[in-house]
Parts: sequence; C-alpha cells; structure tokens
Amino acid sequence: HLEYIIEYKFDGLGIALRYDDGKLTRALTRGDGQIGEDITLNVMEINNIPKIISHKGTIEIRGEVVMPRSAFDELNNRRLQSWEKLFANPRNAASGSLRQLDPTVTRDRDLLFFAYSCPDLEELHKTSTTENPTYYALIEKLWEWGFQTSKQWQWGELFFERKTGIESIVDMIHQMGKKPVCPFDIDGLVIK
Repeated sequence: HLEYIIEYKFDGLGIALRYDDGKLTRALTRGDGQIGEDITLNVMEINNIPKIISHKGTIEIRGEVVMPRSAFDELNNRRLQSWEKLFANPRNAASGSLRQLDPTVTRDRDLLFFAYSCPDLEELHKTSTTENPTYYALIEKLWEWGFQTSKQWQWGELFFERKTGIESIVDMIHQMGKKPVCPFDIDGLVIK
C-alpha cells in the first residue's frame, strides 16, 4: 500500500521565499504563474517566517500566508469603527496586507505563513540515488529550518494525517466533520 498525506488546503495568498546562503533575500507572490509581485519588505514583518535558515546556496520555499479568522474579525471591527471599507474574507485581507506600501501595516495584521513546498529539494531528491524522498520528509525538513507547516505549528497540530491505502483516506474525509474547527479559512483538503 502507498502512504498518503492528507492536510488542509489553506485559503490564503501563495508566496515564494528565496534564501541565499540561509538568509531570506526575496519574497514574491505567485502572480500569474510566471511573474509575481515583490513583497519582500512586507514579508519581513511576518513573525513566523524564518529570516535565517541553516542552508548553504540558494533555495526557494513555497507556502501560504493566511490570516486567522479571529484576527480578521478584529481587523474588520477596527475598520468598521473608523468607517473604512470592510474586507470580504481573510484571504483578501491577507493579500491586501502584503501589498501595502507601509510594511508596518503588515506587521499589525497577525499574518501567518505555512510552508508546504521546496522545489529545489524536490528536484534534488529526483536525481538522488541514495534517498527515498517523501512529502513527510520534506515537511520534517521545513520544520527543522523553523517553518510552520500544517503538521507542526506553534500552537499545536492542525490537520495532517499519514495513512496507508486510499480506503483510509476516504474514511478520513468522511470523518472531517468531527474534527475541531480550523482557525483559518480552508478551501478543501490536499492529498499527497
């Protein structure tokens, strides 16, 4: 039987982080798939994004920036009191927060980043003859570097299940209604 991972698909803004010799040097939105917006200064204000990791060379980490629903409600309450236009949902609030000209606005918005991909490591594993790459191993490496993931984050485990066989995945999907409510908006589940 194959091993599967099932986790939340966060409803936020996809970004790519570039590290050069362990130092965060650039952050871009996903954009149109080819060209993204440079949001480096704003990303530097997100507390749970490591600014330094233990990696030599250049590496890209991808993930999602989200705004917890509690922070979204608080933000909209403040905007309501000052007669500002309300955000429609946490994804729009997170996206708007990263596109501010003043990075201190981003700092005050309680955004969080969840890492889920590292194309450079994935490519390295494809050419390796000694390693048996798994998504689980990638998530463990990201955690080791200080990134929050849906498996591990600073306030406990969200939703990240390792299952063997597709039948167990189908059972898990049917049990999702019994899980505690996620503190973030999601737009489905991801099976890898």
